[in-house]
Amino acid sequence: MENIKVAIYARFSSDNQNPKSITDQYRKCEELIANEFGEATEIFYYKDEAISGTNNNRPGYQTMIADGVEGKFEVLVIDDLSRLSRDTLESQRFLKQFRFHGIRIIAAADGIDTNHEGYKLHAGLKALINEEYIDALSKKTYRGMEGRALEGKHCGGRTYGYDVVSLGEDAGSILKINSEHAKWVKQIFEWYADGYSPRWIAATLNDQGVPSPRKGKKVAGKWCQNAIYGHTKRGTGMLNCETYIGRVVWNKRKWIKTPEGKRVPRNNPESIWKVQDHPDLKIVDDILWQRVKNRQKKIHDKSKKVREALHQNAQIGSGPKYLLSGMMCCGECGANYVIVNRLEYGCSTYRNRGGSACSNNLRVRRDLIESRIFASLKNYLFTPTHLTTFEQVVKKTLKEAIKAKQSLNNSDEHRLKDIEKQIENLINAIKIGIVTPSVQDELKILEQQKAAFAKRVNIQWQEIDHIHTVMPDIKKSFVDILNNERPVPQEHVAKLRNRLQMILGQSIRMKPKENKSGLDAEIQSRYVGLLKLSGLSEDKLNLVVYG
Repeated sequence: MENIKVAIYARFSSDNQNPKSITDQYRKCEELIANEFGEATEIFYYKDEAISGTNNNRPGYQTMIADGVEGKFEVLVIDDLSRLSRDTLESQRFLKQFRFHGIRIIAAADGIDTNHEGYKLHAGLKALINEEYIDALSKKTYRGMEGRALEGKHCGGRTYGYDVVSLGEDAGSILKINSEHAKWVKQIFEWYADGYSPRWIAATLNDQGVPSPRKGKKVAGKWCQNAIYGHTKRGTGMLNCETYIGRVVWNKRKWIKTPEGKRVPRNNPESIWKVQDHPDLKIVDDILWQRVKNRQKKIHDKSKKVREALHQNAQIGSGPKYLLSGMMCCGECGANYVIVNRLEYGCSTYRNRGGSACSNNLRVRRDLIESRIFASLKNYLFTPTHLTTFEQVVKKTLKEAIKAKQSLNNSDEHRLKDIEKQIENLINAIKIGIVTPSVQDELKILEQQKAAFAKRVNIQWQEIDHIHTVMPDIKKSFVDILNNERPVPQEHVAKLRNRLQMILGQSIRMKPKENKSGLDAEIQSRYVGLLKLSGLSEDKLNLVVYG
């Protein structure tokens, strides 16, 4: 038997399951491959560990799909269909996609083989069973948590100010006040009621070294204003947590998955909330709680008038308002440099969490950083000599792109010829009287594949022809950037910003000088060859910017 390229995909769902499950699935699939195709078969392995089958954005799963579409393997073997997905629509979409690309799918434990008649009915029923299993498991979990909530037990999650105390195996857990944290909870409420802003409160807590409820990635153990203020309507944030007044609310929100597999929160109607009074958990008295609510309402009413006045001119999804928005980061903590007022950029960590989270308190005028960057590009990079060198760099890049396109095109043309040959063989079989439903189905699939590959080949040759003509446009677009009037009209900001990103890359590091007399704006281009034209070391262009 000829050497066939086969893929194996394995998955287990949660941290509570045995990681050896992957090894067991591999072993079962390898046994089937040995019996079906022989020992000389080339095998590719893919896996996802501790990821639910309801999540389609699994790294191993997506890599396996991409490799299959590119023709890396001809057969996919899985232990059972639920390893692919527990969603009926996703399972059907996957089967159609792989059949379209001529890939055979075998589910060892289910006895499903897409080369056999009737596999669609079998696979469809199995996918429905897998989805029903998840729905039933979800309802069972909900009933169990509901029962614990009605018994006054803790139903998961952590709330600052409390410890979770286990009552023993299978007996659940309860909350107990943490006296050290509780004093800071009360202090936060008092500060806010007295008129201090959540940003000031977060900065003060960080300055005093008070550990935060969570560990962040960039600024671990630091308080943030959002954790304090949250969202009043959704009940998130410390100032809206009713547990602090001894009122525990469960089932206020639920998490659902989008068709893409992302979990998003949805508010439940108040009628299905489960509310329990727990005086033993009370940290904030009723008077202080009401003072906080009164201030929140006052701020909301004031901002509501402003929102209503601006509603006619409000823009939703209009893109960045400023030319360098999202392109600058702090050289100390890595957080974004954001607009802190209409004239200046500053470090978002320093602004929202205070000096103990990041010591970079330097701001830079928006007009100054924009003018310095444009002047430097013009003076160092876009001189006549450097533009000639730049043109050579771009031509080299385009040549490599053409080569890659041609390689892909040749592969698709080869695949197209194979499909045409298979179609010819089936037509010859029909001519001599072999007319079965399976032959007709296979002919239909091959005709669809032929049309798709023919279209891809045609598009790729069009793209190669287009690459030859874009060089003048690339050169002109970069020169046009430098000749734009400033300030840039709002309607042109998004377009000009996209062109700047092509030159500057995603991140301009705003690094304070040693004596903090100014900032070094360090630019690291994604097109290394472009910045090499400046003759500066390490491919960096340093602009000393003074505020």
